[in-house]
Amino acid sequence: YGGICNEPQSKPCHKLANCEVFNGAQECFCEMGLIGDGVGENGCVAEGWTIRVVYEDIDGSDLDWLYCPAERQLKYDALKACANADAVQFQRGVFPFSDANHFPYQTNALLVNFLFESEPSASAVENFDAAACFPAGTIGDTGKRLYTWVYGVTDKAQSILPTGLTLNGVSFQTNCSNSGCWVLDVTYTTGGPEAFNSFYLPKAEGDDALSYDFPYDSNTINTFQPRNFPCRSTDYIAADGEVPSSLPTQVTTCCLSDGYVPITATVPTDTTGGFLADYRPTMGFVNWVTTFSVGKLCSGTGFPEVVDRANYNETEDNVPGYTSLDFPSTNTVPHHFLDGKFRGMPVSPGVVSTETLDPFFYQYRAIIKLDEVELRQNAGRLSGTVGVEHTVDTFLGYVNFRPTGKAVLDSMATQVNIHLEKTNFFSVSTHGTNDYTFLEYVNMRLISIYTEDIIFSGAAEQANRTVRTDSTGNANYVQVTFTMNAQYRPNLDSGGLIPLDSVRAGRGTFFASTELQHLCSDYSATGATDIGLTVDGTSYVGTISDFDYMLKQDCGPQSVMCVSPTTVPDQFVSFNIPLGFEVFDGQASNSLDNNIFVSMVINALDKGPYAGTAPNEGQNPMQMKTTLDASIPIVAGGINIFCDGITAKTDLKDVANADIIVGSAVSKSELTRLRIIKDVANTNLGATPSAEVDSDSIEAGLMTLV
Repeated sequence: YGGICNEPQSKPCHKLANCEVFNGAQECFCEMGLIGDGVGENGCVAEGWTIRVVYEDIDGSDLDWLYCPAERQLKYDALKACANADAVQFQRGVFPFSDANHFPYQTNALLVNFLFESEPSASAVENFDAAACFPAGTIGDTGKRLYTWVYGVTDKAQSILPTGLTLNGVSFQTNCSNSGCWVLDVTYTTGGPEAFNSFYLPKAEGDDALSYDFPYDSNTINTFQPRNFPCRSTDYIAADGEVPSSLPTQVTTCCLSDGYVPITATVPTDTTGGFLADYRPTMGFVNWVTTFSVGKLCSGTGFPEVVDRANYNETEDNVPGYTSLDFPSTNTVPHHFLDGKFRGMPVSPGVVSTETLDPFFYQYRAIIKLDEVELRQNAGRLSGTVGVEHTVDTFLGYVNFRPTGKAVLDSMATQVNIHLEKTNFFSVSTHGTNDYTFLEYVNMRLISIYTEDIIFSGAAEQANRTVRTDSTGNANYVQVTFTMNAQYRPNLDSGGLIPLDSVRAGRGTFFASTELQHLCSDYSATGATDIGLTVDGTSYVGTISDFDYMLKQDCGPQSVMCVSPTTVPDQFVSFNIPLGFEVFDGQASNSLDNNIFVSMVINALDKGPYAGTAPNEGQNPMQMKTTLDASIPIVAGGINIFCDGITAKTDLKDVANADIIVGSAVSKSELTRLRIIKDVANTNLGATPSAEVDSDSIEAGLMTLV
């Protein structure tokens, strides 16, 4: 790479360009994925824009040209000219699509990135004809979308796929199931093909008597707070002296079971809790845990289970003392765990459709239907008198698990609490492969916490069909998790594993142009009062006391910020960085041009041949440092929201059409003299004043509802 192309004329190649002979002459060619002619210091540009197209139904033999440089270059030039692009990049792989029934599947396909150094106009994107450029393949459900493009991971921030859930709306469908259904419309992101996921409901069972005030046990009530979810790494900080065999249940596969399995005598022997024991996951997930992992959630050797990472753990029992838990072969996409009914809810249709919104950062939409009676009997806390006036409290949960290749299971759960009131109308309320030297796994999550709204009545809510909980003042932070090679431990003598003054974060389009701020230094400084980003002159700063208050709400994640761990059992690290207030508001973009960037130093010591040598500031070879740069896009359904709220209502007029006839008549001719009041069920959700009614009938006190 680099050097000079001498024939037919002298051309200095860019450091990432190679001099190759093409059509009898020497030319500078950038590495595929870079933009430019390869000549000079600016000959290969690493950042720009791309229109991504996935071509399905291509026989593998039709792609032999990918492996022949001359043929690949001809195809490259043809596609570049067809799209009027600055460069083209090819990638074979497995990508998600939706079939006619809107259930995602994955298939082998060819991804073509049409690269542009400058952002194309909206009309250029809309008029882009992908089929004309590559007629051999069937175009997948990619739409006409423009994305930001960043080449490589060795000198750029790692791009982390988002995970999260957004509840778009709630409605009631009268002709669904046995008793009518509550219909939930959600958008979510899964974190890519390596993660696995499940929706879930509470396991709240009671006697569905007409007059009802059932004393739900404390364990059931506790499940309504996300901080009590049994599988979570959000509030995990390693304790001094912690080792893999004594990891807390919350960050191992033991948390999945129908009852915790004690790992050692020092671990609580609670056998009454666990994800499957206390919640109602989707049946796809339940079947995997109960069928494919029999006896393997906590191995007989006393160690928690290792969940294999794709292309990382390739063999069973690859870690001494552990056994490894594989995904079932049928689980080629995360949605095998997200479709169908919920456990213990045979009447409710459950997750009836899941469709792909964007295949490149794994964004989806799902429709969930829950039978009204079954919900209040098996998955809700009921109070009041059924048939007169009653309320049901329930929630929809979404949990994302990411295998780390270690015994630690990296997980995040988001719950949207749902409050249902049934009187003369229904109401719904909700709140609710890298090149780093010794890091083996990196993940990020965006978290937003709203001020909890527990009011489900009042003039404002009665006067509107849809009321969203006010998001003003929501607090935001980013969680970074990673694992280190077992050869390394934290360097406690030189700034700790993560020196706080090295931690920086920012919001922007590209890493190079984003101003990163020392947020952990700001948060942890003695006497500090304020925290938050400032982006392009806009302040997202608030007080630290308000930020901490939001975290510690009952519905909040209870996370701690900017704590550098002193021990790393199973080599797993979780670190939270405060971003401020309302940082994500109005920033969601499917173009991936709004991102949160993070940079931090990881400071470790080699436990190998240099053990016993005092560490210093870099001269001693036992000290290992690397800068972890990573990014995650802000997209709809890609934020883990706590304490969110929405109110939706339906009036009787949606299910009833009635008239009142005042008086009586013995024949059709007499009907014309009677008072008839039309469409009395329509109150438009507002107060309806009483009115005096006159009638020409002698039986004016007689009223007939039709």
